[in-house]
Amino acid sequence: MPTSELLDDIKDIDDEILNKVILCEVTGKPFRFIKQELDFYRKYDLPLPRRCRDQRHLDRMKFKHPRKLWDRSCQKC
Repeated sequence: MPTSELLDDIKDIDDEILNKVILCEVTGKPFRFIKQELDFYRKYDLPLPRRCRDQRHLDRMKFKHPRKLWDRSCQKC
């Protein structure tokens, strides 16, 4: 099921979505929702995500500051 077929309002989505495979809008990788995840989105009135878990993690990591490496010699040397 492509993400374009997902409804925007979580109140309109029934438990049948748990039996369907969703395709990520970015990578095209298939993913599914579990009951606990769906309950969480309903509790906080959040829309269902359109991207797979891995892609959402990569999106969050883009905001993380990169590590700074310093060119130093070892204190024991």
